Amino acid sequence: MRGAKRVAILGGTFNPIHNGHIYLARAFAELLNLDEVQIMIANTPPHKAAPDLASNEHRLNMVRLAQQAEPVLRPCDLELKRAGKSYTYATLRHLCRRNPDTEYYFLTGADMFLTIHQWKRPLEIFHRAVICTSPRDAQGYEELKAFEPFLNKMGARTVVADFSPPPISSTQVRNAICAGEPVDDLIPANIAEYIRRHGLYGGGTDAK
Repeated sequence: MRGAKRVAILGGTFNPIHNGHIYLARAFAELLNLDEVQIMIANTPPHKAAPDLASNEHRLNMVRLAQQAEPVLRPCDLELKRAGKSYTYATLRHLCRRNPDTEYYFLTGADMFLTIHQWKRPLEIFHRAVICTSPRDAQGYEELKAFEPFLNKMGARTVVADFSPPPISSTQVRNAICAGEPVDDLIPANIAEYIRRHGLYGGGTDAK
């Protein structure tokens, strides 16, 4: 019988969620034998500006649609319900106290992995979750592996995976929609239809 439930957290504004996010969740779920990947939708991200941010309801609905294509995904609105900025240490603290028998993994992009030691209360983050990342490209893998011992000395448990998600960004998706360009290779078809229906990101709408 297997031990603790294994759950990964993939955080972001998901404005909108795209195929790169879905690839990352699926790849880590297979690599780490995860039970689920919770898509933690940020309310107010502390590390970056969020222009053209769709409403909380729309972003949550789009993540729910992504779950249809990838059942391992689990939409999570914890940070949407919490007032103020969304800090990772506070989210992990809440989850670990609520689910003490769950083993948590925190999935992060390469840039965030290289700066996570500068985040608010990084030692608490390291204590509560295994930090996982993957490079943007083949060359980035060596940089991440070279940085990994630094985080390990701070007490972090880390996984640097040797795979690269598709080079897609939410900004790229929004710009393509605004310009009326196809997004078939960027987001699932049901999310593209949702965006069109609701006129998000400057795109057309069929809604009455």
